[in-house]
Amino acid sequence: MAALDDALLPVFARQHWLVSMDDVRRHGGSPPAATRRVQAGRWDAVERSVFRLAALPGSWHASLLAPILSIGGRAAASHFSAAALHGIPGFGRGVPELSIERGAEHRRPDLRLHTSTDLDRCEIVVIEGVPTTDLARTILD
Repeated sequence: MAALDDALLPVFARQHWLVSMDDVRRHGGSPPAATRRVQAGRWDAVERSVFRLAALPGSWHASLLAPILSIGGRAAASHFSAAALHGIPGFGRGVPELSIERGAEHRRPDLRLHTSTDLDRCEIVVIEGVPTTDLARTILD
């Protein structure tokens, strides 16, 4: 058990203490290995196929990143959340807000989701470890 946890530690640290099932597989793990860690209380399941190290508090950044990791594709923080990440004055860390490609599915009551047919036209930049729409798209949104 410890070998997978050790291999994933840099990923956890880089991703606000979150890993996706894809991260687990890339480091030699499997869905049953993740399930065992959740059942043992070592990890918490926070989204579909996304896990957080147990006993660590959630954060605003993690609340943005967890659905992005779960959805995959070009999902990114957008609108007011992206404005806060870009440091635009007047925008704080409120309700997580994401843009996802049309056809992607995700539901969570504490999340604002926007579907987009042209998300591929903007650059996705990583700010503070969170994939985010670029500044021009953020201002447009």
